[in-house]
Amino acid sequence: MLPPPPNNADLQNFIANIRARFEAELAVNPDLYHPIDAKRVRTEDWQVKRFLLNSEGGDDEDEAFNSLLSSLQWKKRFGLHDRTDAYFPRELWLMAKTELYGRDKSGRLIWWQATKGIRNFSETALLARQFYAHCLEQADRAVGELGGTFIGDTKGASILHVDHRLEQFKIGLLPYYPLIARAVYIVDLPWLLTGVVKLIMGWLDGSLRKNVHCVSSAVLVPDVVEEEITPVALGGTRKRYEGLPDGVQSLEALAEQFGFTEEFVKRFYKVTGLSK
Repeated sequence: MLPPPPNNADLQNFIANIRARFEAELAVNPDLYHPIDAKRVRTEDWQVKRFLLNSEGGDDEDEAFNSLLSSLQWKKRFGLHDRTDAYFPRELWLMAKTELYGRDKSGRLIWWQATKGIRNFSETALLARQFYAHCLEQADRAVGELGGTFIGDTKGASILHVDHRLEQFKIGLLPYYPLIARAVYIVDLPWLLTGVVKLIMGWLDGSLRKNVHCVSSAVLVPDVVEEEITPVALGGTRKRYEGLPDGVQSLEALAEQFGFTEEFVKRFYKVTGLSK
């Protein structure tokens, strides 16, 4: 739930003040910020307002300003805007089944993901972090001020499909995207992963933790989403995966770009069971 917003006049003053302070900061430290992010701060109220609403009491200008700078500096430092969909191998999309598709009954865009197909390799640890951050950035732009709903399919998953370090990285990104996730549904959680989920829940701040729900697929449809937009695996009727971008190449084709050895490529396809 969002904190009560300041009245409109105060809110606009807050936004104007933070923008003025950001311009002053940008004049002194231009290399710390990407032009894409600077433009969004100047032109999109939500890119400022979200940090204010997420601050202590929903109106702490100093906290909001410092959080905004922290987010934008991380994006530039991590090279977030330097990578496109085509940078990432096709198999990363297919393993995670990540996709932005459809809306829940509250009208929020849904970010889907499945756990069972994920495999973790030391050779792809950095790439996996870059991939998740890239998907989170794209989701954030798509959901906008309304926020989004995250639905994670965990049916059939085991401890082998979970990388604790990657999960910590994911949780660590959330302060850079305040109020992005208005609801999180973990669907058909195997009992073997209940301890892992409790651990992950402990890393979340209280406001987000309240929005996380462990449900069965029988509850998901039709209480949360309609069956026609829900994958068959979760009790819906949608058979097609809609998340694979155009123009992506296989991991084998991109092996040289990432410094993957022939031995690793062979092992990757053997472990994942994916075709080249």
